[in-house]
Amino acid sequence: MLIKNDDKSSSDAKGRTLKKISLCVGYLLATALYPWPRSKRLKTGLRLMIDPKRRWIDLNLAFKSKYEEGTLHLIERLLPKSGVFIDVGANIGVMSTYAARLVGSGGVVLAFEPDHVNFGRLIWAREANSLPQLIAFPIALGSEERWMKLQRSPTGDGGLSSLVGAEELKEGCSVLVARLDDLISCVPVSRIDLMKIDVEGFESSVIDGAKNTIEEHKPALIVEMVNDDAVNAGKRLEKFGYVSFIPGEKSRGCNILQRTIPHKLKHNNMLMVHASALGKLSDLGFLIRN
Repeated sequence: MLIKNDDKSSSDAKGRTLKKISLCVGYLLATALYPWPRSKRLKTGLRLMIDPKRRWIDLNLAFKSKYEEGTLHLIERLLPKSGVFIDVGANIGVMSTYAARLVGSGGVVLAFEPDHVNFGRLIWAREANSLPQLIAFPIALGSEERWMKLQRSPTGDGGLSSLVGAEELKEGCSVLVARLDDLISCVPVSRIDLMKIDVEGFESSVIDGAKNTIEEHKPALIVEMVNDDAVNAGKRLEKFGYVSFIPGEKSRGCNILQRTIPHKLKHNNMLMVHASALGKLSDLGFLIRN
């Protein structure tokens, strides 16, 4: 049995290596054959402006025409027609445009993206897909209103832009940081159904600046749990009455949610739902496992 397990591990490792090699070969071919950036229609039917020469997300979109399908499926299940979605760290609009199409003209999507290159492509996606219900802000969210330096990846990968550790850098773009609690009264929403937070180590600050909004509306939250700050943010949300889940595969037509506590996940998101809304999950097609 041990030998079989070792063989399986070796086979899995070889598979991952071959996958990386194929991506590298595809990357070299794409950058040599096509002018970038360029428009790309995804499997969702939405169009985005991508540049796989400089961005990991865009490389996936270029060759697979999709990105984080599991997260998109969560959004589809949790976000009702005419609902309200807040995207903190919207990037070029993969999640924001999808959510905007789901909520329709009667809903609202608030997208926050401080990286100027990302924001430009987010606006392009909104116009290209005719989604006026998507309201985009070229700012970051945090615990207090101030100006901060945004650190961009040396490769120009906007998916890795971060406010963490950027203040010590001589180079960097100054961006405005605001509190969601201060902004929410200025936008036409009376409810918030779902929030997604993916801000590269600035999650706790976002939660601190959105405390009143979260406690009032109790939205479901999708948080990328790949760093210690995101884990700390998850622990703070638990104090607000939230329960943590790891989204899993389908079983008998239902999406499995594995109950857990906030902890690091490699390239994965955690779903957090307020205890008062747990009873609705089964109606939405979720199966909870403790």
